[in-house]
Parts: sequence; C-alpha cells; structure tokens
Amino acid sequence: MSTGNDIERRQKFLDDLVAAVRDGSAKENAADPESSEKSSAELARYALLRVQLARSEARLKSGELKPKKPASKSYFNLRSLLGLDAISGWYLLAFFTICLLVHGHRNDYFSVTDFVSDTLNQRCLLSAEDFIMEMSRAPVNCGMCKDMREMPVEYNMTRELFLKKYAYTARPVLIKNVVKDWRALQNFSLDFFKNLYDSKPDSYKVQDDAGQFFAYKTEFGTLREALHMSEERRQKDWYFGWSNADEEIGQKLRQYYSRPDFLPEDAESSRIDWMFMGISRKGAQLHIDYVSRPSWQAQIKGRKIWEVVPSPECASVCHSFNITVHAGDIINIDTNRWYHATYVYPGDFSVTIGSEYD
Repeated sequence: MSTGNDIERRQKFLDDLVAAVRDGSAKENAADPESSEKSSAELARYALLRVQLARSEARLKSGELKPKKPASKSYFNLRSLLGLDAISGWYLLAFFTICLLVHGHRNDYFSVTDFVSDTLNQRCLLSAEDFIMEMSRAPVNCGMCKDMREMPVEYNMTRELFLKKYAYTARPVLIKNVVKDWRALQNFSLDFFKNLYDSKPDSYKVQDDAGQFFAYKTEFGTLREALHMSEERRQKDWYFGWSNADEEIGQKLRQYYSRPDFLPEDAESSRIDWMFMGISRKGAQLHIDYVSRPSWQAQIKGRKIWEVVPSPECASVCHSFNITVHAGDIINIDTNRWYHATYVYPGDFSVTIGSEYD
C-alpha cells in the first residue's frame, strides 16, 4: 500500500514532468526545428528513464522482483510477466501526459480521436514499441559499473585478459589498433556495399524480408534506397545501419574481415553482420538494444564518438562517459545493458562493422 509521502512524491514528479514538457514546448516556437525536435525527444527519454528508475527502486525495496507463483496451472500472470506493479499506473500516466502535451502543442487544439490516432500510429515522441520494451526490461546488476569512471582502454589485448575482465562481465572496453590487416580498411565504402548487394539479384528482397534497416534521421525506407542515393544526396548529411540477412553476401563480407583474435576460443560468433555508415555528425540516438548477446564493433573508417550511459536504476552509483573510436579500433560493449549514442566527427566518413558472440 502506498503511503501519503509516496503519493505526494509521485504527484510532485508528474507535476515537474508536466512543467518541464510545457517549458520545452514553448521554446520550440523560436528554436530551430531540428534542434527542438532533438531536445524534446531527449526530454521525453529522460522522463521515461526517470519513471523507470522509480519503478525499479520501488520493486527492489518491496521485494517484488522475486519470481511469483502463477495463480493456477491454467493461467499465467500477465502483470508479473511484464513486470507491472502499482507504479505502472503512474508510468502510463506520465507517458500519456507527454503525448497529450505534444499533441496539443502541435495542433493548437485537443481532439480525443486525433490524440488516440497519434498515439497508436507512433506520432508521439515515444513509440509504443520503445515504451513497452523499456517498461518490461529486467533491472541491471549495477555491480558491473559501480567503480567505473571512464571506459577502460587496452593496447595489448590478449584472449586471457579479455576473458577475465570483459568478455561476460558487461564492462565495456576500447581495444586500440587491433584491426591492421583487414581488407575492409581499404575497400569498404558506399559504392562497395552498393555493388556487393547489386551483384545478387534477390539480395534486397532477402534484406526486406529478414534483415533490419535503421534509417535514423534520413528519409530512406530500405537498404536499397540508401545505397542508391543520388550524387547530390551524398553531399548532405546521412547515416544509416543494417543487419545483413543474406548468407551469400555474408560469406563475401567475411573475406574482408576476420574474427577478432581476443574473443574466447569456444565463443560462438553470430552469423549476422551489422554495418553502420555515414557522414552525418549525428549517428545513432541514445538507445538500448534488445539482442541476446554482447557485441564488438570495429571502426573501419573515420572517427566516431560513443556516449555510454548506465541504465537508470544504476544512475546513482555508475557514471556516463564519452570515448572516441578511431579507424583500426574495436569497442566491445553489451548494448543490452548500456544506453549508447554515436556521433561521427565532422568531415569524416565513418564505416563500422560488428557482430555478436556468446
């Protein structure tokens, strides 16, 4: 049962949230559209994380994170499965408050029908998918980062050292100058990938059916559209990523890079290659992944800044940090536990390839 202090605390949080969103919306009238969109999105993400933190702390204190026995053999407890509890009502209220204020600001009027349509069609600052995934995410063990004030950097990584300190501890690490003889260093480019996928007639269909494409801040809807951008479009900012789903393409890609030597000998690498490429200073926005394994990412060309942020339940004991990855470096990170964003150095063309391991 919630105490009077708990209720007052939650109400104050929501009041502060509403005021913050209103203040941010008012400033958008005079701000640059792109920067205002970013600030609003960051505000909404911060609000979402703050509510998640409150929910996690309350569940930890009450002991509700322990597994619950189903009510009967014939039914399962959906609320327990999704991790819902008493705070979820406030969590939902905060989410819809943000959507409500954004809807009203954009349209200068309020319509229940339009508001519901905007929310269901993900025209709100937070998508329904991101909201559900964040709400049901399992809390992180903060012991992984409580003594870290900056990302470790290793210059002579060995398999033994990697296995002992980093492989399965969720502690990120930057490994310097480890990529030296990969053909990718000389060959990977926008035209390289365009020609590679064009060489196989059904490759784009395979990608559309089984791969993932991340347009980020571009207008591209598919990998084919992105790789076939016009010469004029190439001169403007762009950044996108994808997972390769075509096995034949994957075999050709692996002729240009090799499995990092420091990975545990018995670790099984994923057969999925991830590529991220672009010239925009804005790379991937702050997010967390929902994949099953930790991953490594090799910087093939250019320089990229990584912003690494602990999950909200660890904010009081862990630190955020930025680190620059240069061509030839590999960053190893469990993107399921660390929020992360990337920024390409101005004037650089960045290409990254990576994969997961278990």
